[in-house]
Amino acid sequence: MRQHTIMWMEGWLLCIMKKTKEMINEEQKLLRLCSQSYKDMIRKKKVMTVNDFNRFLCVITTLGLGAYEVYFSNQMFTELLKQLSDVNEQRKQKIDVLFLPEDNLYAYADQYDQYILEFIKQMPLESQKKRYKEIFKIDFLNS
Repeated sequence: MRQHTIMWMEGWLLCIMKKTKEMINEEQKLLRLCSQSYKDMIRKKKVMTVNDFNRFLCVITTLGLGAYEVYFSNQMFTELLKQLSDVNEQRKQKIDVLFLPEDNLYAYADQYDQYILEFIKQMPLESQKKRYKEIFKIDFLNS
């Protein structure tokens, strides 16, 4: 049984895939950790910006939701993935001129930490916030 179809669109090779049971389970795990506003973006009831998309990718990767990450980026939000790629290429060109490679790494790590903290702060339950702050070793005093 085929799980996907391959097609070409605007210079991008796209994989049209069916949502697997693993993807559904991972999506449900993510949605349980999301505020209504975040759920609405994932469900396309609210507009998601490129920055929102980048934050979601960071969180999904950090949570280890690999199957859902593929579906989320390559199936649900293909256009945002293309836009993020363009933005990152432009940003990389500017940063490479201004900073040493090790400086860039610290800047990306700081942004990554901020995305995780923002995600934890929006979680609907205090017990979730506490648990994930411990998992990601985020200091309660500094957040």
